[in-house]
Amino acid sequence: MDDPPVAESERHRPETDQQFEIVDGVRVDRTLTDLFAAVASVATFDGALYVVVRFLPEYLSVRGVGPVAIGAFGTFWLAITALDRRDTGRLPVLVAGATAGVLAWLVAPTVTDSTLALWVAVTAGGLGPAAWYWSRTAIGVPLADAWPPASRSTRRPGGPVWVLGPLVLSIIVLVLSASFSAGFRIVLALTVALGGTAGALWLSLDDTGSQPSSRRVRTVPHLGDSLLEVAMGVVSVFVVLVVTRVLDVELAVLGIQLGSAATFGLLLLVEIVAGALARTAGPRLVGSIGSRPLLVYGSLVVAAFPLVLVSVPPTPLAVGGLFAIYGTRSLAGVARRAGGAICRPASDRRRTVVVAAGPLLGGVLFAVDPVLAFGSATAIGAVGVWELARTHVTGAGWRDR
Repeated sequence: MDDPPVAESERHRPETDQQFEIVDGVRVDRTLTDLFAAVASVATFDGALYVVVRFLPEYLSVRGVGPVAIGAFGTFWLAITALDRRDTGRLPVLVAGATAGVLAWLVAPTVTDSTLALWVAVTAGGLGPAAWYWSRTAIGVPLADAWPPASRSTRRPGGPVWVLGPLVLSIIVLVLSASFSAGFRIVLALTVALGGTAGALWLSLDDTGSQPSSRRVRTVPHLGDSLLEVAMGVVSVFVVLVVTRVLDVELAVLGIQLGSAATFGLLLLVEIVAGALARTAGPRLVGSIGSRPLLVYGSLVVAAFPLVLVSVPPTPLAVGGLFAIYGTRSLAGVARRAGGAICRPASDRRRTVVVAAGPLLGGVLFAVDPVLAFGSATAIGAVGVWELARTHVTGAGWRDR
């Protein structure tokens, strides 16, 4: 049977017309370029969200929210991100939810002057961004954690490349703004725009979202890891407040005086770059000295950081050096992957409750004395390091390389 006649216009149309386009005489695969643009936009949005969340306690504090309420927000955040469900939703929906949450943070001060109402609005708005952090590893987005439990940050690398752009832009905005609140709201608005762009680009693809794998198995760390998570949970929300209010570190760059908030942004930049360099050098160090010393080193850095932060001289050089050392905690993540540390499976609700309660406890202690809160975190972390060394380094669940 003869094939049906083909129209003249169809006969001469290239078969690749729907897959390629000509740009300046070069044939470009639209599918690959669109996919790259969508992935890059999502990753950049994630980096912007990282920056926003790290500054959020300062935003609340400027608006009159006290340490206990800030700690309660941190507890809510960790409780959401600790959830583990298979049906996490599709990526555009998660991006939309996170964007809506940031939008709520942006408009909340214009809607109400009440500190309580502002806290409620910011906490409720945090559900979307927290769900994004909770779900993105299941949908294949291995990026940076804003308030990472300590053992998580020593087990899994972040995505510093995508954080650098939003972080540098945020520092510039804060420097040029009349006040932190005004500058941070500009950063929030830019993050909302990034979220809208990322969601639209992802929806434009043929595959409208990434579906999480139902085979994902979640593991719960050993006791030492859990203690380190509790320790950092106590203080992670308040690190920005220590830099901006307790130490009040300021820096002049090229004759431009940076406020304490912009200086904190530079400290984050130092931490991220140091972490990236440490991950690059990590495999070579594992080959020369083994993975066990790196695991102990990274865990010690995590445990010591809180107390050293509130004790260090309030100079940019001293605090910057501390943040650089803190960034090298990522060597522990390299050691874990090389040494094959074993985590016990199962869902431990009691552990989740204890870890999530850390920021609230930290808020109560911080309200009494910041040194008390950060010193207590280091004490808890020290016990975690001892338990971690006893279990992983001297135990059977480790193979050195």
